[in-house]
Amino acid sequence: MKIIIDQECIFTSPNAVKFRPAGELGGDLVSITLNTDGTQLRIAPVLSEENLAIYAANICNQINNIKIPCGSTVEYAGVSDTPFISLAAYELKKRGIQLEEIEFWHNYRDVESELQGWNIMSHAPASNKSNPVLHHHPEKLSCLHRNGDCIITFSSSFPVSKDNLSGINTRGCDVFEFDVRCPGVDSIFSKTTALIFAQEIKERILSIQAQNSNCVKRIHLVMSTSVSMTFCLAYMLIEPYMPRISIYHYDAHTKNKRSWGIDFSGGDYAVFIK
Repeated sequence: MKIIIDQECIFTSPNAVKFRPAGELGGDLVSITLNTDGTQLRIAPVLSEENLAIYAANICNQINNIKIPCGSTVEYAGVSDTPFISLAAYELKKRGIQLEEIEFWHNYRDVESELQGWNIMSHAPASNKSNPVLHHHPEKLSCLHRNGDCIITFSSSFPVSKDNLSGINTRGCDVFEFDVRCPGVDSIFSKTTALIFAQEIKERILSIQAQNSNCVKRIHLVMSTSVSMTFCLAYMLIEPYMPRISIYHYDAHTKNKRSWGIDFSGGDYAVFIK
């Protein structure tokens, strides 16, 4: 049995279904909606901490109510907001669904790609043509300030500029930057690559902790990447032994580009809005 999880976005709904009819996905489609009654949003909502908390609770409840028989294949086809994708990863992890067992759908937009359109991600390594390679910027790895906050950025789609961090109090924060050699919306087209990148970032964060006497108390995580990479990175980083992680939504049309998000800490979560 194949369970395909779709997930609604606040400002763009419906999402996965509009790219490819549900019947063509070849499985049982489960739509994770933001409304309590299971219907999709028809108009853009007024963002408030109360509304965001309701949406987050609805996501958790619906994911926990998905019937996943033993031996089923779970596939994720959501096109949602970064914090809500991360919340979905967190909840599926709590249910004991292993990351290696989850497949991902991706809307390929490279006209030269044989996979153009809405398709399942491959497990192949990156090709020599695009070959995305993760690297950090060693000149940024200075000693952490005493407040214990740091900013981790990962960009594979579009660069994360200083302006993109507006809404985050960067004073006294070190910034650790990760990106890929050949950025683009389809730069991470393989689940294998996404898993490798997520694992490398996690190991680097643990190394930063070890080098600085575990003084990292909060990570502000800023991502400009694919849905699958967002899901994998959140799944790996949200752990009881990790520092508090704040995952931000990006809105290009607001003064504070990072105006809301979700905190994950100590086995729990909380929405926030600035």
